[in-house]
Amino acid sequence: MELRVAASEQFKVSSSGLPTYRVQFIETDSSTGQETVVSDVDIVTSADCVRFINENPIIKSKLGFAEGESVDTDLYEFVNNVLYPYYPPEINQILNTSADPDFGEYVSEDNTDIIVYKQKGTMTKANTFTLRLKAGSEKLTRCSFVRVQNNKTDIMENKILSLQPGKETTVSFRIPGCNNDLIYYFEVSDNKNVVTSYKITYEFILPIYVGYAKDGLLEPALPNEELNAYLNGLIKLKDRVDTRLVPINQEQKGFFDIVADKDQLCPFIMVPLRWNSLMCIKDINGVDITKFYGHNSYVKLDTLNNNVDKEGYVIYVARKPIDTKAKVRYLRDITYTFAYDLDWHDLTSEGEQSEVFTGFDVLTTSPVDSRFTVDNYDDLAYIKQPYVGLITFVTDINTYYKYMGNRIWVPTNTSVMFFNGLPSPTMGGKFDISIDIAEGNIYQKTNSNVWELKGNIRTGVTP
Repeated sequence: MELRVAASEQFKVSSSGLPTYRVQFIETDSSTGQETVVSDVDIVTSADCVRFINENPIIKSKLGFAEGESVDTDLYEFVNNVLYPYYPPEINQILNTSADPDFGEYVSEDNTDIIVYKQKGTMTKANTFTLRLKAGSEKLTRCSFVRVQNNKTDIMENKILSLQPGKETTVSFRIPGCNNDLIYYFEVSDNKNVVTSYKITYEFILPIYVGYAKDGLLEPALPNEELNAYLNGLIKLKDRVDTRLVPINQEQKGFFDIVADKDQLCPFIMVPLRWNSLMCIKDINGVDITKFYGHNSYVKLDTLNNNVDKEGYVIYVARKPIDTKAKVRYLRDITYTFAYDLDWHDLTSEGEQSEVFTGFDVLTTSPVDSRFTVDNYDDLAYIKQPYVGLITFVTDINTYYKYMGNRIWVPTNTSVMFFNGLPSPTMGGKFDISIDIAEGNIYQKTNSNVWELKGNIRTGVTP
């Protein structure tokens, strides 16, 4: 394509005093040589000749057109896009100006979609969001507050603007309270493009309850009415039960300090019946302790506190009360993972089982406690809740360590051996000593599992 002065070469003087040339945008057929006038435009210039040749038939996207797109356009628009490329408007920040505790100062710290879980049957408070806007290359004309509910999108409020290109401003919206699932977001328009913000989703879900209950809830002779009456009263006791809003298919940890200071109390988890299943329960060491829990699917809870609407729940409760003499009596010791479509399998085993939170199982393969063996020395630092006197075997250096408290571990099986020559790398553990009976050399093994020469019986020992 070629841009050149029209054949007549007629021009007129513009208001600026410069001549205005009429030029044509001409496309030449490479096979026939025939020229076709695509468009013409008046260009103000002091030059007596205007010529432009585009050697690439693809107009680049940075010039205002999509790459690879065939475009029929006015030359004036084409040149204008080159000199003044289009920039869309921006929603730079959404501020939580009503200090809603569900959000931080910035509603989303990383400008990604967020989900807020609320308890089913409750009502959120109204709040205020303030948007920081910036106009792009066109005048910003509108900012809207949009709600999506039941697959229906509504513009709840429109603010008409007249923000000049490149300028900034703030706009505030009052967000009403709600009690049903919905999505909020904001959009701005410059009559050429619409830019939307990230989405703010409210999901109203049933809570789960984690805490301590009296022993005997799994007794088959216990009437359902008595069970339900007890549990409905129990969920109101903040010193025994913690209420959680947990989405399905998410692993949750019980990091809260509800101390069991009385005898005959059993840890329990209650989940909505519609969730179908709790997949597994683990102790603080990651050991599956599901077998220590039984379940009852006939729980009806008054989650709305209106004595009318009852919601079906399943209670998973420890088969035995906890040992109140143990130093650790917190529900933060367990991890519970929910799955929506799994069937519950009762994993009871024959014989006596030991305490719920130890991860100790006489039916498991050795070692019986996950803290008794680690792969390497550095893993000792990651053992959860080591107790003074705990002996752990470090596999890669073939050494037992004893925990002395204050993060100090010391070898417990240091030995002296006699060997003819340099000992084998697979022999011994940390701090073990091997004496070469032929030459008198003294070797000691280090953390890196390597034998180092420390001296000679005849000549002395290297400190």
